[in-house]
Amino acid sequence: MKRLVLLGLLTLAFSCSSDDSGSMVEDGVNPRPNQQPAGSSAHDFLSADDYQKLTVEILYIGQYKPSDVAVASLQAFLEARLNKPDGVFITQRQIESPGTSPYTTSEIRKLETDNRTAYNNVGELALCILFVDGRSASDTATGAVLGTAYLNTSCVIYEKHHLGVQQCGQPTTAAHHGKHRVAARTVSPAWASRFRHRNGHRPPRSRPHPPLR
Repeated sequence: MKRLVLLGLLTLAFSCSSDDSGSMVEDGVNPRPNQQPAGSSAHDFLSADDYQKLTVEILYIGQYKPSDVAVASLQAFLEARLNKPDGVFITQRQIESPGTSPYTTSEIRKLETDNRTAYNNVGELALCILFVDGRSASDTATGAVLGTAYLNTSCVIYEKHHLGVQQCGQPTTAAHHGKHRVAARTVSPAWASRFRHRNGHRPPRSRPHPPLR
């Protein structure tokens, strides 16, 4: 596979009651602001109102490290579409496999909790992308989940499935399947249905996409 399926672009536009505000403090270590519903932070990704910098933490299992081309494509995509005047920064780190594929959403969330280190800080939005060594527990006989955004700043790519699709002679690029679809899904849930690859059919050819709103 040539590039990368990605992005659950999110964080939170939070308003807290006085007795809960402490749990939402953004200090780079508190995970709570990064554990909100998927799609709730679209504005924070697209604007510089509260966050002028974006840090992307890529966590990959074993051989499923995204290629340099994929990472460069991701960075270019984010820089072109997000308003982050202080820059977009990407880090990568290998993590151990829990060995529980096919993965449920709960298992993916635990994997993130056990390994994620980047969280929102003052003026800085943090996004976590997991590349895992297995498939989704939601796969069926007629369709497979390529990836999903499951929290406001979290998404997972089932990289092993992508490699399997490619080996079957059905080329799929993360740049096409991921950055347009996961990012758009974060902003518009209506795009979620475009997140599934149906066996026996080639992915649609690249074509202009509607602007992110």
